[in-house]
Amino acid sequence: MYKNIFNPAAIAVGLLLFLVPCFVKSEPKIELLWKNQLGSPIHLPPVITGDYVIATTAKGIIYNYNRNTGQLNWVTNKSTRFWDRSLVVHDDKFIVGRSGGILQAHSIADGKMVWRVDLGVDVQARPLVVGDTIYVPTTHVGTGLNNDPHGKAVFSAIDGRTGKVKWTRKTENYALQRPSYHNHTLYIAGSYYDPTVDIDEGGPMRVTALRDNGKETLWEYEGEDGFVKAIYADEETVVFVGYQDYINALDRESGRLRWRLDTGNWTPSLLGADGVIYYGSATTDVYAVSSDSGDIKWQFNIGGGSFNYMLGVPVIRDGVLYLLTQQGDIYALEAESGKQIWTLSTSTDARTGLSVDGNLLITGGIDGGIQAYRIE
Repeated sequence: MYKNIFNPAAIAVGLLLFLVPCFVKSEPKIELLWKNQLGSPIHLPPVITGDYVIATTAKGIIYNYNRNTGQLNWVTNKSTRFWDRSLVVHDDKFIVGRSGGILQAHSIADGKMVWRVDLGVDVQARPLVVGDTIYVPTTHVGTGLNNDPHGKAVFSAIDGRTGKVKWTRKTENYALQRPSYHNHTLYIAGSYYDPTVDIDEGGPMRVTALRDNGKETLWEYEGEDGFVKAIYADEETVVFVGYQDYINALDRESGRLRWRLDTGNWTPSLLGADGVIYYGSATTDVYAVSSDSGDIKWQFNIGGGSFNYMLGVPVIRDGVLYLLTQQGDIYALEAESGKQIWTLSTSTDARTGLSVDGNLLITGGIDGGIQAYRIE
């Protein structure tokens, strides 16, 4: 009467039912950790660095918060205007442009100034940090400036530790974008004035390949894509997107145009990583394309109706692509396949992207709100 107590089939089924939950991939737990109100629009994703979150506002004020609690550590003097989109971190300092053509470095811990340099031309785009060298683009045209399309923007290499200028190069551009760097070569995107060019959408632009000693120009490419929003260089190509919303790929050795891709609608920026270009357009689609060929690797459609497009630059961490949409939705996609992992609807009314560091995700809004989420 006891012969079925040790039925092998029953034991196998029971064991399977016990173990299956251990192998099922569950949705992550996402919670609002803290939020604050800065009082004016946030146009640059708040920067997460060490134990701190640094946020800048359209009024040129910089705030430092504890990354875990959101407690305010310090805030800059409201009488000093910094250019909010120019902030970048180097070691224990943040570096930022100040109205009047000044570039300053401040301690992240207490906000005190470490060094300053007068470049004579304003820095409104983010510098590029490579080791201890800060490569700094400048502009004569931008919000809050006395716009001068005839101005000659300078490009400088600065020692991030001391603020000493290593070299400066005057260009024929009135505005320079944040550069890209690969194999001891800088790829500098700029806009210049040419009265002979009459075009409704776009305008004269150029990309310059410059050795990092500042002396040797390898090649220049000129086009009519208008202001360059972002540029990325890898082993084979130099890829950029401009005002015309085409993705362009130049041969890295020669500067020759290799391919050109219509994004279909407004495209705010792009991210390049390991030979792949990630971008989104106002078609509400997100794409991953090969930087070498322009071939589409995957395409993902954001839900939520018309114009719920990706904002700013997405972020890749540990094989996951994070992005924020115009309607405040956060998406996590598999970077390799574009498959959705999770999504979260927030109250963020954003005009820029997000920041991710470890399990901390930060967004900033057009209303000056900053929100920190913990992903478990």
